[in-house]
Amino acid sequence: MSQQQLSDFEKRIGQFARCRAYILQAVNANPGMTYIEIREWIKAHKRFIMENVDARVRELAREMKPPYVTIEYDASGRVHVYPKNVE
Repeated sequence: MSQQQLSDFEKRIGQFARCRAYILQAVNANPGMTYIEIREWIKAHKRFIMENVDARVRELAREMKPPYVTIEYDASGRVHVYPKNVE
């Protein structure tokens, strides 16, 4: 593996971490947001359109130890994301 490929890999890791941080900022500002509302909050406050918000939220809820957010479903099946108190 060349040094350039490693650098690209590290850039992608940094980008994913930044996206997760933006989602945490949005969810802490307005608990209970849906994926679409999170995407709109990021568009309004960070001035870019984030794709794959659902994947980043699932990472925060399931793959991070301890999980940083909680996912709940309403009666219509929409997903609502709430911050979890992490100590």
